Amino acid sequence: MEPVVCTPAGPDDTAALLDLFFRVRGHDLGAAAWPEAIRDTTLRIQFEAQRQGHFERWPSAATLFLLRGAERAGWITIDRSARAIHVVDVAVVPELRGHGLGTSVLRALQDEAARDGRSITLNVLRSNLAAMRLYSRLGFEAAGADDMNLQLEWRPASSTPTPAPALSADLFRGALDTWFEVVHDGPPLLLPLKEVVERAASGGYSRFSLLFHGPGNRVIPQGLYTLRHPLVGDQEIFLVPVVGSTPDRALYEACFNVPEPPRTS
Repeated sequence: MEPVVCTPAGPDDTAALLDLFFRVRGHDLGAAAWPEAIRDTTLRIQFEAQRQGHFERWPSAATLFLLRGAERAGWITIDRSARAIHVVDVAVVPELRGHGLGTSVLRALQDEAARDGRSITLNVLRSNLAAMRLYSRLGFEAAGADDMNLQLEWRPASSTPTPAPALSADLFRGALDTWFEVVHDGPPLLLPLKEVVERAASGGYSRFSLLFHGPGNRVIPQGLYTLRHPLVGDQEIFLVPVVGSTPDRALYEACFNVPEPPRTS
């Protein structure tokens, strides 16, 4: 893993932060294809809006440069003013992604949080698949969600294990339109959950089914697979390819019969 050093960004570092923002957000938005005048103006407006938004919501947050050697490789903005350490924003320039810089700085933050007995929170766009996979590997779990983001939380290990969430249609409904990773030895395979269908309870069991989408060029056979998700955890799920698949998209169904909890008087 590439070592990374963090150094505070001061009042005189606005130009350096703007340069990094142009490199990161410009790449992510495909801004190289925009006319130069529009590109620079638009990115500068976004930079100022983000800084202002962060300051208004997290006035105590500090921004640090991520350094690889003497090179500025990205930034992280952290708010330590609340009970939990909140990662407001973290980014690595495109040409240095995949070298472990983000993992290194987040693990260092986890070490700090563990020493202090604190948790770490952050938000991630539902569409940011690479970030979701990173946070899942680092042990973050979903603590909430809205239309655009998952709210993730990491807690230090304790002597009392956290019980696995009870399987239910509501649990999976909270993971709609997010990615489940198939845990296997091959290349990464991620399946978005597209539908949760509840059926009438029967014989003391609640019944529901899930519909996943997958790439049409990598169809997996019917079978039991471990699916990993920051909200649902690791679950053994029996997937069955179903009618409706096309050369571009494979459909998989999983059906559940879960014992209903006993009624309390």
